[in-house]
Amino acid sequence: MSLKMIWIDYCENGSIHGLRHVVQKNGRSWERFLWILLLIIASIIIIVLVSSSWEKYSYSLMEVVIDNPRYPLNYIDFPAVTICPINKIMYSKALSLVLKYIKLI
Repeated sequence: MSLKMIWIDYCENGSIHGLRHVVQKNGRSWERFLWILLLIIASIIIIVLVSSSWEKYSYSLMEVVIDNPRYPLNYIDFPAVTICPINKIMYSKALSLVLKYIKLI
């Protein structure tokens, strides 16, 4: 199987929207050109957005604020802040844990 046939099969059966229209045998040439143009424009937009997001991510600094600068750093548990995805937290257990720590304060 040639590389061209693999590409055509991927375009016809893949899930990327628009590729199917590029390789249609019964499609008009101006429609194919329009789909190719739209895919190129969408690819350029994606590259610009991803590169700007990456640049913003790579140049952003992490900021650590300590309320009391005289407090010894070795008493601070690492990591002091943990970010968990919200869908992996059991609400009932999280609530009981928060209430437990509120009572300690």
